[in-house]
Amino acid sequence: MLNTFLNDEFQEKLIEEHIRLMKEMHETIKKFGINADTRYFSKIQAKKYVRDIKNEESFGKLLVAGLRPIGIPGMENMYDKEDIDLLMENFKK
Repeated sequence: MLNTFLNDEFQEKLIEEHIRLMKEMHETIKKFGINADTRYFSKIQAKKYVRDIKNEESFGKLLVAGLRPIGIPGMENMYDKEDIDLLMENFKK
């Protein structure tokens, strides 16, 4: 039914793009140990998300630059992926 509306070349490109996106999502899950749709990160996940930061000093620079932790009493601090993305965007040259 789909091929009635789409030519073969377009269908092939559509399938290739779908496969590429699925591989990209799989790599994101593997790299960060999180789903690509995850918005709130633990500190470890946030450090991996931002260039795989390994030391506290580098992560501390993000906090000084304006990254705000989400502190819910009785829980480990969390970091909003959208806040990280916005902070990084603001520092682009």
